[in-house]
Amino acid sequence: MASKEMLERMQRFQERMSAKRSGFMSLGVGQHIIRVLPSWRGDDEDWYLYLPTHYRVGPTPEIDKTGTVVTCLQFFGEKCPVEQYARKLLNSVDEHGEPIEKDVAKGQAFLKNSQDKVIMNVLPNNDAHGTICSLSVKYKPTFIEMQQLMLTSGDFFDPDEGYQLCITGTPAERGTYRWVEYKVTAVGRGTDKIAKASWREELPNLDMFAEKCHRSREEIIALLQGKKQEKV
Repeated sequence: MASKEMLERMQRFQERMSAKRSGFMSLGVGQHIIRVLPSWRGDDEDWYLYLPTHYRVGPTPEIDKTGTVVTCLQFFGEKCPVEQYARKLLNSVDEHGEPIEKDVAKGQAFLKNSQDKVIMNVLPNNDAHGTICSLSVKYKPTFIEMQQLMLTSGDFFDPDEGYQLCITGTPAERGTYRWVEYKVTAVGRGTDKIAKASWREELPNLDMFAEKCHRSREEIIALLQGKKQEKV
C-alpha cells in the first residue's frame, strides 16, 4: 500500500503534468497547495479576472465538451441575451395561463449552466522550478473564502510577504450541483516569498480568456435560435 508521502508526491507530479499540457491547474478530490501570483496587468491591479460565463448556449456540443461557451455580456456592461431568454422561458404559459413545463425546464437549464468564474495565476506548491498556470474557481464559495482570508491574514498574493493556500476538495453527493466541495485555508504567513525568480516574465495574460469566449449580441441570439456557428 502506497504511503501518504508517496501519494502526495504522485499528486504533485500529476498537477505539474496537467499544468504543462493545458496551462490550467485542475482541482479535484485531495489537497492542492498554491501560491497565488500578483496581477498580470501590473502593480495595484486586481490579481484575478472575474468572468461570468454561460455554457451549452448553442446547438454545437461537438465544438466544446461543455457546448458553446460564451462570456456573459454583463461583463462588458451590456444586457445579456442568454439571461433574458432564460427568464422568458421561465415565464412561458399556454393559452390557459398554465406554465409550459418544457420551456420552464429549458429556462432552468440555461440558468444552471451559468457560472460566475474567477481566474487567477498560481504557482503550484510555490515550486521554484514549477510551471506557472491559471486556476479557475467558482465565485461562490471558493473565491469568497479567499477574500475572507485576506481580511484575517493579509494579502496572500503579495510577492514578498504573501503566503500559500491549501484548497481541499472533498467528495459531495452525486446529483448535487457540485460533486466536489472545496475549502480554502492558509498554509503560512509572511514566509512564502514567490520562489520562482522569473515569475513576472512568465505571467499569463488572463484577459485572453474573456476574449476567447466573447461573442457579439447578434451571434449569441443566433446561437439561442439554434443556428450553428464555427468556433471563433
